[in-house]
Amino acid sequence: MAFWNIAKRIAFHASAAQRVWPARYQGAQSDSEIDLTGELVEIANSPALRNLTPHSLAVVTLQIVMELDASWRATHAETTGEAHLYCPMACEFYQLHIYLELLAQKFGTAIASLIETSFVSLTDAQDIIAGPTIFARVKSAISRARQLGPSSDAPDDLRMRMEYQIADQLLKTVYSYEPPISKQKPRFSLAASLCYARIWAEAMFPDTISKIDFDPASIACVKRETAYKGKTLRWRDKPGCFERHLQRMEGNPLFSEIQRNPSNDEIEEARAKDDADRQALERELTALLSNFEGLCTNATVQCSVLLDLAQFQIEPLMERASALGEITSAQRYLETLTALFGTCLDTVARSSNIPRREASALKESWAWKMNSFCAQLSREGSPITRSQHIHALACESVENIRGVLEASRKRDPDLIGLTRNMFLLSCDLADLEKFEIPGKAEKLALFENYTSSGAE
Repeated sequence: MAFWNIAKRIAFHASAAQRVWPARYQGAQSDSEIDLTGELVEIANSPALRNLTPHSLAVVTLQIVMELDASWRATHAETTGEAHLYCPMACEFYQLHIYLELLAQKFGTAIASLIETSFVSLTDAQDIIAGPTIFARVKSAISRARQLGPSSDAPDDLRMRMEYQIADQLLKTVYSYEPPISKQKPRFSLAASLCYARIWAEAMFPDTISKIDFDPASIACVKRETAYKGKTLRWRDKPGCFERHLQRMEGNPLFSEIQRNPSNDEIEEARAKDDADRQALERELTALLSNFEGLCTNATVQCSVLLDLAQFQIEPLMERASALGEITSAQRYLETLTALFGTCLDTVARSSNIPRREASALKESWAWKMNSFCAQLSREGSPITRSQHIHALACESVENIRGVLEASRKRDPDLIGLTRNMFLLSCDLADLEKFEIPGKAEKLALFENYTSSGAE
């Protein structure tokens, strides 16, 4: 089968990557049934997942996926076997696509791209059925399916509907099956097999990836992700305030055990809150813009009116937009509000009899309130409790932490030293729990710089 042909092609690379799967699976020559009980823990805790190069990790991952392949195929073997007959390697490459997304979430897209390049070099040999560059073509089909969205003529389950769409795109663009065959047998069996493959990947990969680290020299010139973004792929690319906090807590021992595994219902509830906040902000921004246009029609506007507009109408909406988090539309609203705020203050500053110090004070307070993390922390009904805020801050990127420290320096420099000491306690707790804070060294250096000099 194509599955085992690729395994043979990568065999000569195995000496560069220590094998991490259970010994009784070594030397397997066919897709025989394999019991996975206990094996996920053994693989995830293997020391071979430390100090890898991106290429050796790619080799190890391909070997794991291929040698444990039969474990999920054993479920409804007739269906999965039929899919493999029509579409060899489709499900395995779907699993690798999920794996790359999880790697990008933890380590960043640059490192994930290095591993993807190795996957391509190891798997994209000429294949009798699929032709050249099959891995890249499967990835393109998956991306196309996600752009199109879930299939409309599939089961009610949203994720299964997406896998029907992926199956359609794979059959159309990778394996070139024409109707009527592609409408019936292969489509159903491939969609079902993709579903089983995803369930296996989602059970297998998160704990394994949480234990991976690289030889520093192998990624010395590559930018790493420094924000913690959870362990699974259940999250939006740009989460709002409530969803982001659940993401921080997922699989994170800095938070209580009961908070570490948010349910899908909790995630949907958090998204609903974020969406409701965004919609309310959009309505109020529309009303504000209408009011601002009315002011612009007047020949003269008193400075006090502009200051009141900036301080009591625009600035509160800016703070709310900032507190919404990374939601794309919220960031656009913030840009619009920031421009309005600046226009008001600049107009006031050009006046001959304006309260300049009052305008300057507004700008000073602006830095703290407009920092997204600070705004989330201080917003009404914040999901981040006071006892959690340093642990939550530790999950943010180096850039976001720099913004918090800069805002703290302008508001109250004494906050920096206190925050640093509490961050060190979070680091100690993480070490005790054997949890890696992303970008820990960079974050510690940042705190030291701000503590010693007030700014970099």
